Amino acid sequence: MKYRLITALVLCALLAAASVQTVSAASALVVSEVQTTGCKEYQVNDPNKCAVDDSRQEFIELYNTSASDIAVDGWSVEYLSASYSGSGTPTRVIAQLSGKVRANARVLLSFEGYIQNADLSFGAASSSGYLAKSGGHIRLVDKQGGVLDLISWGSASQLASWPKVPEIPSGISAERLFPGDPQYNEAAPFVNTNGITPQSGGLEPWECEGVVLSEIVPNPISTDTGHEFIELHNPGSEAVHLRGCSVRIDDGAPFSFSDQIIAPGQYLALSDAQTHLTLPNSAGATAWLITSLDETGVQYPANMAEGDAWAFANGQWRPTTTATPNTANVITEPTADGGKGGGASDRLSPCPFGKYRSPETNRCRTIQASAGLKPCRSDQERNPETNRCRSATVTSAALTPCKPGQVRNSETNRCRSTATLSSALKPCKSGQERNADTSRCRKKVGAESAGYKAEKTPAPPQLPAGWIAAGAAGVGVTGYGIYEWRREIGEFLGRIKNKFSTSTSP
Repeated sequence: MKYRLITALVLCALLAAASVQTVSAASALVVSEVQTTGCKEYQVNDPNKCAVDDSRQEFIELYNTSASDIAVDGWSVEYLSASYSGSGTPTRVIAQLSGKVRANARVLLSFEGYIQNADLSFGAASSSGYLAKSGGHIRLVDKQGGVLDLISWGSASQLASWPKVPEIPSGISAERLFPGDPQYNEAAPFVNTNGITPQSGGLEPWECEGVVLSEIVPNPISTDTGHEFIELHNPGSEAVHLRGCSVRIDDGAPFSFSDQIIAPGQYLALSDAQTHLTLPNSAGATAWLITSLDETGVQYPANMAEGDAWAFANGQWRPTTTATPNTANVITEPTADGGKGGGASDRLSPCPFGKYRSPETNRCRTIQASAGLKPCRSDQERNPETNRCRSATVTSAALTPCKPGQVRNSETNRCRSTATLSSALKPCKSGQERNADTSRCRKKVGAESAGYKAEKTPAPPQLPAGWIAAGAAGVGVTGYGIYEWRREIGEFLGRIKNKFSTSTSP
């Protein structure tokens, strides 16, 4: 029972502690002026009293009391209703802050459309305003949730030692006084003014300018994870706050800087373990640096040798066999046998401007050059089969025209005379005749050539063609009949033979 009681007491203490709003150390940025309600019309008989309120005429002013810029990324300005007791979430978030507040400058948050030169606006979706005239709280909170400053007014309860003022009348504001002012009271720093004095222009984005990309290593020795890196360099004479800068690969998600500062002349290597950016090696990629002014991309080649870097030196990007994270770049060329260069005697000659040395062939090739054929002349076109240029006018190979009186043989493409062979042949001599097969002349061989007169011999009588055909058909039918009846004919001839054999027997 005793232990249960102790446990219950401990839990109650923890819950009570959890319900108390965390308070951060004193901040140089404070709430300096608040207006909760404006006035559309004042009374005729008393110009100091408002006749018609305008709940949308409201603003909050912040002031940087220090001589240094204050980073406010992740900070917020919140409104809490009068019933707020120190625990729970805010009634609404008035604004999320980012960037920096300049030294001794003021930041103005205004209801949408009320004060035109405000740094930030709020309440665009509201028709009645965000800050209750009767009472409430405004607090400034850092990115960890700690309260940096708080003011209460009207019916709201005073929280801890934070200042509280009476209800703020329409048309005027509650303004904070600072040491040195004759009316300053540390216990009650806010007073109601006879008007409003909003000031703005102190909130600025981070200006990350002057840094450049310096070195890229996509294929480190051994494992890639944790050893790939992109290096930045600050060539200027002043430190640069990297908040507002980011890096990315191709069109991927960027890595954005927060509170990092790069000193003058410093080289800063960002490993993939820090940025969570993957640097492709087989296909190459483009590394981008995004600053407040512009975006700069550097494309490194594909298939870089293990341990090599793509580095900027002497005004150009080139490969080097020596990676130098966080230090100045050193350009060393591969040796002729593929080893790491060092001495002047075994190093290859530097590639010309605009070229880099291929890690595979050790030859210089153009950076970002796209492979292409030499353009054909204006009167030519490229043959798609051979990739060679040819005349744009399609011409077929022409044969020499045949002479008059000739035609071209379609089979041999040779010219021949249009006259027929028989009419073009030379007549045979007397005593010769033309061979019908060869068209050549030959001597006549026969009775006349032997001295005998040739006589015509009467032709033998010719049978009519019909009789010849009928006889052939008859022979065919008879033969077919003998073939079909061969067995019966054989048996018949056998019986005749047996009959003769019987009759001749003694």
